[in-house]
Amino acid sequence: REIGIRMAIGARPAQIAWLIGRRGLWLVGTSALIGVSPWAPGVHLMGLGLIGAIAMLACWRPAYRAATLDTNHSLRRD
Repeated sequence: REIGIRMAIGARPAQIAWLIGRRGLWLVGTSALIGVSPWAPGVHLMGLGLIGAIAMLACWRPAYRAATLDTNHSLRRD
């Protein structure tokens, strides 16, 4: 419903896709490398890069669906 409201007040599809993708990547980034030594920056960079790439692929489909959502349909669903 939030997405429908944002689109109704003028958000562009790219902004909606970025919103959904950013939320997904934030969740992955905050919990990705728990337990890895802070003295291993190479591991952090490689791990975050790999996990980030996978997360981007995983977030792409929901972000695309949200960006192409019909505003009227999403607002009248309740």
